[in-house]
Amino acid sequence: MYLMVVRNFKGCVNLAYEFQGISEFCVLFLGVKCYSNISKQLSVTSGTSKFSANLQKQLFNALVIQTIVPVVSMYLPIFVFFFCPMLSLNMGYSSRFISDCKSWYPAINSLPSMIVVKNYRRAIMAYKYEFSFCMAPIYGQEPKWLLISEIIEHYKLQGVTHFYIYVFHITEYDNAILQDYVRTGEVDVTFLLERDDRETFYWQHVAYRDCTLRSRHESKWSLVADIDERLLMTKYPGTILDYLRSIKDEKIGAVQFRQQWVLKTETMPEKYEGEKQIDAWSPTLRWHNSSAYGPLGHTAKCIIMAEKVFSMGTHYPKIYFPGFELYYLETDEGIVRHYRDQKMWDWGERYLEETLSFGELRMTDYPEKYQKNLTDAVKRRTKYVYENYHVRDN
Repeated sequence: MYLMVVRNFKGCVNLAYEFQGISEFCVLFLGVKCYSNISKQLSVTSGTSKFSANLQKQLFNALVIQTIVPVVSMYLPIFVFFFCPMLSLNMGYSSRFISDCKSWYPAINSLPSMIVVKNYRRAIMAYKYEFSFCMAPIYGQEPKWLLISEIIEHYKLQGVTHFYIYVFHITEYDNAILQDYVRTGEVDVTFLLERDDRETFYWQHVAYRDCTLRSRHESKWSLVADIDERLLMTKYPGTILDYLRSIKDEKIGAVQFRQQWVLKTETMPEKYEGEKQIDAWSPTLRWHNSSAYGPLGHTAKCIIMAEKVFSMGTHYPKIYFPGFELYYLETDEGIVRHYRDQKMWDWGERYLEETLSFGELRMTDYPEKYQKNLTDAVKRRTKYVYENYHVRDN
């Protein structure tokens, strides 16, 4: 009976060795084959975008690490556990380490994907967006399709990667281009439906406060402005995002830009008619008659760190979290080019005289270094949307 038990025990041990060896062989052999074949595939990127190729490389690297994890945490400890008795080595309490290693495997096996893949790593360890745009609600009868495209493409050139857009009223035609940006994942749209709750203008406060809350844990910086306002750096050589990245003072919770009004004297075209129309009617190309800079804080606009701002107003944060403050940009650092419609809200009659008191009008241009890229981007998007646009059947 004793010999039978010993013989069966030895058979079980031999079987365990065989399983161990076969398993390790499969891992090593198939791992090398996968590495070789996938490396060859990744080297051929002619038909693949840089983004897709980079993502595939990240996933591949994560897969390699996920193969190494069980080798280190399971196969090697168990190998030691089996072979130490054959060498008459007493493992003692150190054998507990082997069982601990085996229990670590499920916990750490998912970490490579979370750390190696850039988008996963950002979601866990950083903000989802570095720089976003909170836009005041779209409303009014003036056609918005060209304004929507130009403002989005302008801020994309300045480093914005996500747009929170609010809509009080929009036509189906104008909404077509807005929804195309939603399709590409660049825009979130919130429709304000409680139309009898307050005056149109005051929905601006609702949108800004809501966007401050929404972006607080999603975006490091949030730009708060209207559809006709283009924030820009002036003598600073880089983009707005470049400037924000250069800020080292942790006390700064918001950066304020002073206004320059560019007098808009005509209503935007109702429908898309071709690329020449974009050259003729893009606000940055059509209007140049500009005011002097407004006084410090006068109808200014801000870029905020939402985690440092408790409540945002139209022109500046209303309440900060303790310890944070506003930084006022000089005009040789950055400004707002506000393409202000003279007819809307009777602005020309009500406010133009005050604006002229700041200084003489002069002709100014949108920065040449951005103009061509901006116009080309607007042309591509509007052409794609409206050359394929069809009114929906009711």
